[in-house]
Amino acid sequence: MVNPGVIVGPGFWHSGSGDLFTVAKKGYRFYPPGGTGFITVHDVVKMMVSLMDSEIINERYIAVAENLTFKEILTKITTEFGIKPPSVQLKFWQLEIGRWFDWLKNLFLKNGRRITKNSIHSLKHREVYDNTKIKKDINFEFETLDETISFCCERFKEEYQ
Repeated sequence: MVNPGVIVGPGFWHSGSGDLFTVAKKGYRFYPPGGTGFITVHDVVKMMVSLMDSEIINERYIAVAENLTFKEILTKITTEFGIKPPSVQLKFWQLEIGRWFDWLKNLFLKNGRRITKNSIHSLKHREVYDNTKIKKDINFEFETLDETISFCCERFKEEYQ
């Protein structure tokens, strides 16, 4: 079983990790205080194929190339877009106010909630994951996120310019 972190790849710009590119392109000054593990879509595929081709069974692997704060990942993306990176950390109370405004918006527009208690929890806390087991068991080497971020930014520009 493979348990990936946030999978970074092109497309789906308004959901999942694609949202990072959409938000970064808007050039907001603010960033959430937490962080998590990230991995490229290529590494997830390569890892799964390698595991299927191996003799390994009944194991569980964390698929995370890098543990980054949201400020770090947004800075990488905004730098690639050539815009100023975020510089002001959101406070916990600001995240909660945003959640309540999202609730009110959904109450009237019925377009679905985007900010939930769970998403606020994820944005507030920094999760750190260890990828030692997969590196050791199949001698796996992760690609850097920088190249994939650069590729994603190019695709994003092509689709929205």
